[in-house]
Amino acid sequence: MGISLSLLDKSFWLADSASNPKHVACLQKLEMPALAEGSEYVKQLVDDVRTFATGTPPFNCTVRTFLGYPLDLQPVKSLNMNYHVQLHRVADVDDDGALNAFVATLHETRLDHAKPLWQYHFIFDDQSARFAIYARVHHMYGDGATLVKWFQCGYSSNPKNCGFVPLWALTHLWNPVHRQKRQPGFCQRLWGNIKVGTQLLIILIRLLLKIFRIFPNYMPAPFSGSQTLLTGQVQKGRTVATADIDVNRISRLSRLTGASANEVLLCVFDIGVHRLLHQYGQVFEKALISNMPINLREAGEQTTGNRIAIVPVQLAHGEQNPYLRLQQIKVNHRIVKQAVQDASAEAFSAYTILIQASALVGELLRLSNWIKPIANMLVSNIPGPSDTRYFKDSKLLSCYPISTITPGGGVNITLMTYAGKANIGMVCCNKYVKSLQPLADHFTEAFAALEKAVDNAEVNVKDISKNVPDFTPAVVNKKRPVSGCYMEIAIELLESQDVIQLLEEHLDDMRKTSPPESVHALDIVGLQHASVTFWTARAEGRLLGCIALKELTPAHGEIKSMRTAITARKRGVASALLQHVIHTAKARGYATISLETGSMDFFAPARALYTRYGFTYCSPFGNYREDPNSRFMTLSLQDQQKDFA
Repeated sequence: MGISLSLLDKSFWLADSASNPKHVACLQKLEMPALAEGSEYVKQLVDDVRTFATGTPPFNCTVRTFLGYPLDLQPVKSLNMNYHVQLHRVADVDDDGALNAFVATLHETRLDHAKPLWQYHFIFDDQSARFAIYARVHHMYGDGATLVKWFQCGYSSNPKNCGFVPLWALTHLWNPVHRQKRQPGFCQRLWGNIKVGTQLLIILIRLLLKIFRIFPNYMPAPFSGSQTLLTGQVQKGRTVATADIDVNRISRLSRLTGASANEVLLCVFDIGVHRLLHQYGQVFEKALISNMPINLREAGEQTTGNRIAIVPVQLAHGEQNPYLRLQQIKVNHRIVKQAVQDASAEAFSAYTILIQASALVGELLRLSNWIKPIANMLVSNIPGPSDTRYFKDSKLLSCYPISTITPGGGVNITLMTYAGKANIGMVCCNKYVKSLQPLADHFTEAFAALEKAVDNAEVNVKDISKNVPDFTPAVVNKKRPVSGCYMEIAIELLESQDVIQLLEEHLDDMRKTSPPESVHALDIVGLQHASVTFWTARAEGRLLGCIALKELTPAHGEIKSMRTAITARKRGVASALLQHVIHTAKARGYATISLETGSMDFFAPARALYTRYGFTYCSPFGNYREDPNSRFMTLSLQDQQKDFA
């Protein structure tokens, strides 16, 4: 007889894809016992745990399906331990950046659906007394509360040389909800479904009333998140980072501010994500939204599997002081808590399935770049053991959860408390953001700023990481101008044939509309000068436009060679390029940027664009002279810094 699955369990199987696998994982860092012989110890440990080749449910089960639909879990006789337990040598296991990058390559791959859905990867080097374990299981096996329960069973409070049994071989792990309660009859099930359906309808009506501003004090409507470079169609490729915060500091700040630990963490993560996106040139006119999983189990309930709902929380906007941002989040979080209390756990579970299924359909139809995301981030807080734990006789130093990505993208931030520390793991697609380590750094600085802001109203979120330069290769456009994709603006060498052709078209137009003495456009050689930085805008490799910035003095830059490809005009390309150059000029510390353009009607759209972004007419600058065919424009950057949203 197979092991039954709930609808929510099954939903994670149905949502699983090569580009967005639905496993959850943790990166564990461990210290070998004092007399261990380095790498030989890890090799022997792997050999030992591979001997446990007959697992227990659910770790010895595969998924039985019909036409792709999961029916139940079916036990297998034995496990392929070379697949389930793997060994990897790296150069330096203590190099956090390199370790996170390696783990990201493991995390982006899909578990084999023909086998039980779990793996343990042991990672070691040849010189360290430490090693790491990257462990992953499919989300259909359980939610965060389930996985922590198993974690506590599989790791002992004292080192064990004898009698050690790894997690997958422990008995009595699987305890689904249907075994906890007496199964209702048909009439009871029908009445229960009617009640859940009614409450779900009430939730949807209240959301509709919120959209029309009739019932404003309710949780955010689904698909109302801001589009950022972290959201959109989820693709293969991941970047992973980790961070730590002392639990006592979180508790102290919670007491001082009257906020819950979750509200404190939401504030810190909100500031960190804003700062990261601001470095890529993105600011927002409204608050970001975070999804938060909530545990639907009743007090004392010991069920495993998935018993969660995912609810959205509006974060902070407009305030520069971290403490005031926290007060906004407190209000918004408590509105959502009240909404959850007004409905049953089953109704919110049904709401979660409905919204996640809608997002999944959008992802399968490749519409996620066109529609707004459910939220901008997903933040989970999982309480773990407070005492030190051991894997056999190795001391567990830290355990960073690394989760899956919601359809529609965003960054997933999961925190687990362990031995007095909050171990934070974060993951997102690496299409535009190649490293999340700056985000980890922003978190720790944001937390320190929030601590200071409790007693100091002058603390400002703009001071966080203010010495960190903004990233030059950036996605700054909030629109999707071509094929529903972000345009990627990056420095490029003048070697590609499409770039050369675009610049030749630009020069041809300048020569056709202006006399020779009034043509000031730079040719390829001029653009290759050391004082000039040249960018292109592309979408999925297709060239959309270009722009250049020439440094005249350490405080003065000049815009050159701004051109949009004919096939990409009237799609926001020129605005995105101009915004990027203005942002870069601010980051360089320029006081002014200027430009020369034509006075003829041909150049009227360009002059209108510059005027829209604050440029004003001025006298000739640099080596220019008065010319009836030229107009000169300038922009002062000293008063142009945008507030942190």
